[in-house]
Amino acid sequence: MAGKRKRTRLTDGKNSNRERPWSDLPEDILQLIMERLAFIDQIRFRAVCKRWQSIERVSRPNVDRVHSENQLPWLMVFERRPFNSYKLYDPCRKKAYDMDAGAKVPEDLRCLQVCAAKSGWLLLSKGHPRGTSFFLYCPFTKEWIDLPVLDFDIDAATFSTSPTSPDCIFFALHSPVDAYTVSVIINTYRRGDKTWTKYNFNVGFWLVKNAVYSEGKFYCSTRRGTLGAFDVSRKDWNVLALPGSAYVDDPMYDTYLLESKGELRLVILSEKGRWSKIFRLDRAQMSWVRVESLQDRALFLGSTSFSVSVSDSVKARRQIADKIYYCREEDPAKFYSLKARKRYVCTATYGCLAVVGGKKIWIEPPY
Repeated sequence: MAGKRKRTRLTDGKNSNRERPWSDLPEDILQLIMERLAFIDQIRFRAVCKRWQSIERVSRPNVDRVHSENQLPWLMVFERRPFNSYKLYDPCRKKAYDMDAGAKVPEDLRCLQVCAAKSGWLLLSKGHPRGTSFFLYCPFTKEWIDLPVLDFDIDAATFSTSPTSPDCIFFALHSPVDAYTVSVIINTYRRGDKTWTKYNFNVGFWLVKNAVYSEGKFYCSTRRGTLGAFDVSRKDWNVLALPGSAYVDDPMYDTYLLESKGELRLVILSEKGRWSKIFRLDRAQMSWVRVESLQDRALFLGSTSFSVSVSDSVKARRQIADKIYYCREEDPAKFYSLKARKRYVCTATYGCLAVVGGKKIWIEPPY
C-alpha cells in the first residue's frame, strides 16, 4: 500500500465508476481503523502516506486507565548490536519487533539512565559537569522530547501522568549530604515552563532509591523503607515515620516502590532473586504492613516498575498472577513465585528475549 497507489471505485450517483486513492478515505473511517490496530501496526499505518501520518488516535482516559491496569508490560531489550537499535517484545501476541531509535535521537539510549516509565514513554537522564539533562522517549513512535537541564545531580526522578498531557508534572530529587546536615532539593517542571522550579527543605533524607506519584503527591523511599512525600498543591515535604520498618538484616537486596490502584507497595528482593518481602502502606497508621500474597496481581520490577491486575477469565494471565517479575542488566529476565517460593526464567511469557544479554526495560504500551 505504501508503494503504488491502489485505487477503489466509489459510487456517487453521477460518476458511478469514479476511482479514488485509498488515502482519500474519510478521516473518521481512518480514525476508527487506527484505534483498532496494535501499536506496531499503527506505526506502519501512519507510514503509508502524509495524510495517514496525521491521523491521531482519540484518547479515552477512563477506558484507557482501566485497560492499562490489565495490560502486561512489553520488554524492551538492548543487545550488543548497532547504535540505538533495540527489540520490543509483545507478551500478548508473542511477537518481537526489531526497532531503531530514529534519526532525531542525538544520544545513545543505552548510555542513558532510565528514571521512570509511564503511558509508553521513558524518562531518561544523563549526568554531566553542568548538572543533569532530561529526555523523554517513546520507543513505539520514536518521538524524542528534550526537557530543561537541571544544575545538579539527581537521586530519583519521575512524572505524574502521560507527558503529552498539559497536567503532567515532572519531579526530581537530590539529597546532598555533608558532615553537618542532610537536606533535600526538589525540582518540579510542567510542560510549557521554561525552567524547573526549585524547593529546598532542611529535612534529613538520604539513600533515596525510588520515586512514584500517587494522588497528588510524589513519594520517595530509601533502601531501608523510609518514606518521604512532596505535596504538589501545598508545596511541602515530609519525611514519614514508619513503625514496623521494612528493613531486613541482609546487605544483598534491592528495594522497589510502586503505586497500585492508589496503594503504595514496597518490595524487597534479594540480589539473586531467591526471596522477597512485600509491604503495603497503611495510610491510617502510616506504617508498612507485610503482604504474603499478591492474589490477582503481578509485579514487574527493574529500572522501571509496574503493578498489573490479572484477569481471571484469561488462562494465560492466570498463570502470571501472584508472581514478581524482575530484570537486571545482562541477567536473564526472571520471576519469583510467591506460592512456590522459587525463581524461574520467564521465557514462557517473554520468549527468547528473556535470556538475551544486554539492558532490559519493562515498558507500558501507550494508550
